[in-house]
Amino acid sequence: MVVLNHSAMKFLFGGSTTQTNQTSPQIHKPIFGASLEDLGEGEVPHILTVGLEMLQEHMKVEGLFRLSGDNRLMNQTRDDFNEGKYPTEEATREILSSLKEHTIAGLVKMWFRELSDPVLTFDHYDMFIAAHGVPDPVTRLDVIKKVLTFLPTQNKEVLRILCKFLNQLSSYQSENKMNSQNLSIVFAPNLLRPEGNQLKLLMSDSQYSTGLMKTLIDDYQFLI
Repeated sequence: MVVLNHSAMKFLFGGSTTQTNQTSPQIHKPIFGASLEDLGEGEVPHILTVGLEMLQEHMKVEGLFRLSGDNRLMNQTRDDFNEGKYPTEEATREILSSLKEHTIAGLVKMWFRELSDPVLTFDHYDMFIAAHGVPDPVTRLDVIKKVLTFLPTQNKEVLRILCKFLNQLSSYQSENKMNSQNLSIVFAPNLLRPEGNQLKLLMSDSQYSTGLMKTLIDDYQFLI
């Protein structure tokens, strides 16, 4: 049997015989509709960090997070994020800078709302509702703080980032009309909800979930 060496192969068949490594297509993890765990350990998405950073410039805008943004642009931008079009902080900043503040705020809300497992998690829903039901205010804070320790570190970091921002936003309530009560009404169902389509339970617990969210905003420095 004749074994052809590299030079002979090149002479007979032309071109290089060196096998090139084929690059596998890059797989992009969805940003919207995933869980925090799916995003990667310790990962905080740019849509949240950059989005809130850009909203710092609009703290006095009336109705921030309450008034709707451009739904068409929000849906398109969400789909673009999930297709991996804005994988870096710089790319995220560039696309968000082209949007108005209510649309950016709407995207941040949408990201929280579409998490497959909310920040306060399905597993801890009953614990958080019960914690806010503690009658004594001082004991209630201690119990809420204790329940928060059961959350994954990544969830606590995302919660801390959000509540710090909302606390700052509420300090401009005379201009933006968004005090911590109004903000808690907006965010409570996005951060704390029961698993499955349990609308009746969500509605019956809304007083507790909204109260819990208000406490997290007002006392985030102590709790988180």
